[in-house]
Amino acid sequence: MKTIIYSSVSATVPDASTLHEILGVARAANARHGVRGVLLTADRMFMQVLEGEPAPLERLMDNIYRDRRHSCVVPWLVEEAPDHEAMFADWTMAYASVGEQAADLGAALAPIGRSPLQAILAAYPDRAACRILRGFLAANERRLGSAAR
Repeated sequence: MKTIIYSSVSATVPDASTLHEILGVARAANARHGVRGVLLTADRMFMQVLEGEPAPLERLMDNIYRDRRHSCVVPWLVEEAPDHEAMFADWTMAYASVGEQAADLGAALAPIGRSPLQAILAAYPDRAACRILRGFLAANERRLGSAAR
């Protein structure tokens, strides 16, 4: 299994309609290709974890780098670990948001919420991916003054 974590900056602050479209397309494509993961948003900041077989993830990352809806795509982790189980095995694309956006978008996008996300992060305390996600959440909660939803 391969895990990729990247962050990017959206060209605009995405509204519920835009995020609904992004998640719908991602969930359908990910289901077809055996990709799992989570998308976190904090205003214009995105962080995404992708898990799956290397070939589909490499094709997906090529598409992400070419997507003009965001810029500053920065890979934080690229890890191949056949012995690791998928952290997000139950979600083709889970979603959580931080800040005012979380309250505005919550019901429309069926976010996983803080408890399930925190349970995943707690279940894998030594995984680099979880340390990176905890850092993203903590930094943006301080910056935006709100917990993930």
